[in-house]
Amino acid sequence: MKYIYNKITIVLAVTLVFFYTACEDDDSIPRRGKPTITVVESAKTVDEGQSAVYDFNVEYPVNESIFIRIDVLDADGNPIPTTEPIGDPNSGNGYAALVLDDINVPYNTWFDSGFFSYGYLGGSGYVAEIPAFTESFSLSIDALLDSVADEAPETYTFRLTGVSTAAAVIDEEITLTINNVNACIWTLVTNDAFGDGWNGGFITATINGVDTNYAASGEGSTFEIGMVDNDVYSFSYTPNGGAGSPGWEEENTYTLTAPDGTEFSDGPVPAAGEITSGTNICPN
Repeated sequence: MKYIYNKITIVLAVTLVFFYTACEDDDSIPRRGKPTITVVESAKTVDEGQSAVYDFNVEYPVNESIFIRIDVLDADGNPIPTTEPIGDPNSGNGYAALVLDDINVPYNTWFDSGFFSYGYLGGSGYVAEIPAFTESFSLSIDALLDSVADEAPETYTFRLTGVSTAAAVIDEEITLTINNVNACIWTLVTNDAFGDGWNGGFITATINGVDTNYAASGEGSTFEIGMVDNDVYSFSYTPNGGAGSPGWEEENTYTLTAPDGTEFSDGPVPAAGEITSGTNICPN
């Protein structure tokens, strides 16, 4: 009897060792808990007008999206508001995003991400969605141009945490230091006499080879276009036909003002083609 008992014990021990080894080597077996997300480099320095990119690693991939909350912190380490109330949250238009000085976090606010329906903490934070099965990813933050010269570098701190439905664990702080550059603003004012926006016409600003199109919305729109010294630029107007349908160009006017106060205006029926071009030099 003792001999039989010993045989059973040995077989059971061998089985347990085999099962443990198999579990350890087989990544298809679900793991308990949530993977940890870590940042590769937490401190970045960029110039105004540039974007900082932060790289992250996921301990192991999961089969669902990961949602990460990004809070902008004040000097005391508290989240600053990123939205303001404008209506009933249950209507889907309860909070509007605030425009922050110096920085742009290019992700939806907590409200626009739909987390208000989960009782998510309101008023602060953005939410970045990371696709399922991701093992590494990047998040970016934009440093905005302004026309204030000779500013000292400014440092912003961001706290990254998982939302209540997150499939992973993250508790990181990252910093962004922004160096001042000699920047200035071009102002573009677009008007539509009828008040229904430009019907297909647009102005293209090309800065260092990158095109951005602008057009009037409603009765008109104002755009601020930032540049730094030695940016190569051109502005041009593209009509949608002439007077009458479909373009109704007789309704369109614009004024483009350079940083030194020089104005370029045209319309009704603005001329097609180049408005101005050159190399930007900001006034002292």
